[in-house]
Order: sequence, then structure tokens, then C-alpha cells
Amino acid sequence: MDSALIQESEARYRALLECSTDWLWETDIEGRLTALSVRAKETAVRTAENFLGLTFADLLDTTTPVEDYPLLAEALVRRKAFRRLSFPLRAPDGTGRWVMISGLPRFVGNGRFVGHCGTATDITDARRAAEIAHHRQTMAALGSLVGGLTHELNNLIQPIIGLADLSLRRVEDGSRLATSLASIRDSGVKARAILRDVLSFARTDVINSDSGDVASIVETALSLARPLLPATVAVQTDLADGLPSVGLGGTELTQVILNLARNAGHAMPDGGTLTVAGRRVMLEVAETAALGMKPGGYVRVIVADTGIGMDEKTRRRAFDPFFTTRPVGQGTGLGLSVVYGLVNNAGGRIALDSTPGRGTVFTIDLPDAAFTIL
Repeated sequence: MDSALIQESEARYRALLECSTDWLWETDIEGRLTALSVRAKETAVRTAENFLGLTFADLLDTTTPVEDYPLLAEALVRRKAFRRLSFPLRAPDGTGRWVMISGLPRFVGNGRFVGHCGTATDITDARRAAEIAHHRQTMAALGSLVGGLTHELNNLIQPIIGLADLSLRRVEDGSRLATSLASIRDSGVKARAILRDVLSFARTDVINSDSGDVASIVETALSLARPLLPATVAVQTDLADGLPSVGLGGTELTQVILNLARNAGHAMPDGGTLTVAGRRVMLEVAETAALGMKPGGYVRVIVADTGIGMDEKTRRRAFDPFFTTRPVGQGTGLGLSVVYGLVNNAGGRIALDSTPGRGTVFTIDLPDAAFTIL
């Protein structure tokens, strides 16, 4: 073949590789990676050079469900083709990504097997978007259910509290009957407080109260949280100038920040750093379509801690009502579900990223009060 044609073919091939969002790989007969395209570096898990010599088993993140990896391992052993198999990659720093991989066995002219080759696609962002969208749908259905149930239970609790109070006025102070009635009343009041939290999660109306200045709200919430945090926790803020008001009431936004700050404190019993940052962002259609949000201007509030972090199982359930990792009697498990409900009902979204031993980051996007649709 003419050398000019060969060079042209190679140039076209390299151009296609650079345009592709996938990365290409090859393995030897023992399944060790021997070649990778430059796109492998964009997985943000490790450099392409650090992949070489490893097997897919070495890269597997066993701290999370491995999904299609057994099918991949079987295909490699049996020297078969495989297509669109998903599994999590493990990173040296504890973070990870999800990839979808396809491959074919390679044979030389005499039919001798020399390894596999194929493509891999980073699907982390797509998986997380789908997860958030599914969670929103699940929470909406759950909110509708518990909302009606909570109203009915509240109607039953009110007379318990009222009649206990009325009876207390008619009995002798300090008597056994007075003590019992006081316990009934106090239990009713606690139950009513829990139901109010459930209603905050279940409400479907958009909050219309004045939001006020975001920076001031954050500072107020942190001042309220400070006495509840361990003394060894440092608190810092990184708020951009001129943040606009958001489509969430000032009281509710204070509750959101306060709940997240308190959770961060529980995650840092031996000390650490709590950081609250805020800036303006513009979310495009590509980012919002899968999340059921409108593209346009948002205020992004990030609440991050350097605490114990969460494993994948805990992270997936973090926003579920009544789910808590704290001992019985030390938490209702409603804090994060209330935060989720408040943010979601204001037209925003909240995302959670956490790694055991490295801390947790909550990212909240709230539409600014003068929301502009792109």
C-alpha cells in the first residue's frame, strides 16, 4: 500500500479516537491490560500508565455492587465476546467511577488466542442522573402517601394532647396520675413534632415566603449550628459576592443548612472541617433534562465535611425517611428527608457524594428568585 495512503489512514484513525468519548483497551492472554487510548486518562480514576499491567479484577471496586462484572469475568475466561457490561472502577484515593465495557477476543493468523480488545465508556454521570431522577419519582409517590396519612394521625394526636392538658388541671400536682398524664402529653407533643417534619418532607406546594440574602441565611444557620457541633470542628465559608435570592423561603433554607451542618457534626466526632460554599451557576438542558428540572440560573450551595463518610449502601438510602445510622433514640431519620423535600419542592435538587474515611459533600442547586429559563 502506498505510504501516503497509510499515513492518511492512520491520521483518520487517530482523529476518530480523539473525537470518541470512549477509550480503547487491549489485554494479553492472562487478561492484563497492555494498551490504552488517551481517553482512559479522563476516567479521573488513575492515569493510563497506572492501568497497564493490571487486570479488570484489580480495578474492580468491591465496596459497591459489582453488577455485570461476573459476566465480564466469565467472558474473559471463556475467550468470548461481550457487550455493554457495567461495573465500578476502584481508584487509589478511594473514589470511583462506573464504566460500560464491550470487547472481542483477539486471534492471530493460526487461530492462537492473544487476548481481548474493546472499548469502555465512563457512565458515572449518566448513572447518577438516572439515580436522582428515579429517587425524585419515588419520593414524590412516597410523599403523596405519607402526606395524607400524617394529616389523619395529626387529627388523632391533637385531642390526646388537649385532653391530657385539661386533665392535668384537675388533678393534684405531683401525684402518680399527674405524672402519667404529663407523660402522655409529652409523648403527644413529640409525636406531633415528628409529624410536622414528615409534612415538611411530603409537602407538594412551592414555597413562596421571602428568601432574603443567601449569604446572611448561611451565616445565621451556621451560628445556630455552632453550639451543636464538637468544639474540634472548624467552620468555614466560601460564598461568592452578590448571590441572588433563591426560590426557597429563608426559614426553610436555614433549616436545610442547619440540618446538614448538624449531620456533618455527627460525622466528625473527633474533629474536622465543615465548609459551606455558594456560587451562581447556569444549568443547561443537557444537565437538567434527566433530573426533571428547568434549565437556567441557579445558586449552588455546597456543604462539605471531612468526616467518616458513607459507604455506597448508606449513601443510596441517606434521603429515605426514618433511615438513620445513629443508635436507637438518638435520631428520627427525618433530617435529610426533610432537606430533600424542601429542596425538591422549590424546584431544585440535592446530590450526595461520599467516600468512607474521606468525608461527605452535599451539592444543592436552587433556582434563583428571578429564575430565567434558557
